[in-house]
Amino acid sequence: MKLKTKERTYNALTTAAQMIEDHLQGGCDPEDVGEIDEEGMGEYNKACIRASKLILTLSKKYKT
Repeated sequence: MKLKTKERTYNALTTAAQMIEDHLQGGCDPEDVGEIDEEGMGEYNKACIRASKLILTLSKKYKT
């Protein structure tokens, strides 16, 4: 993989992780994400944080 491609992939992954975190901070309605109550929203928030961490872990593979 070319160096520039690795840089682009790293940037795309870190941007995606940040977008997920921003999504949580911006607030959303339970209905918008398929949840019915605040407990479900708490679990959804945990899942988003977990997804963000997974993406950041993957991005380290492409860091130059």
